Amino acid sequence: MLAAFQRMSNGVLALLGEDSFLRDSEPCRVNIEHGVQTIGSDGETVVDRSIATISSTMTPKVGDRLVHPDGIYRLDAETANSGVNKRFILLPLEV
Repeated sequence: MLAAFQRMSNGVLALLGEDSFLRDSEPCRVNIEHGVQTIGSDGETVVDRSIATISSTMTPKVGDRLVHPDGIYRLDAETANSGVNKRFILLPLEV
């Protein structure tokens, strides 16, 4: 069953993602959504963030550098892990 979800996820990233490099040299497809509203740690503040969706097969982790057509980022905080994909808040390093 997991293999079916991985194939589906890879298909979605193939369509929606863009060619990128994780850790500067590992090619991958990444989907970035800009302007995603997240709630701050105080439970009240709403902040717009950029969120990246990356295949778990790439073993992304907090602190990794991501080179994407939209800019260069650091994976700042993991927000979701489905076992197939991971989602991270991005910290822009360069635009």
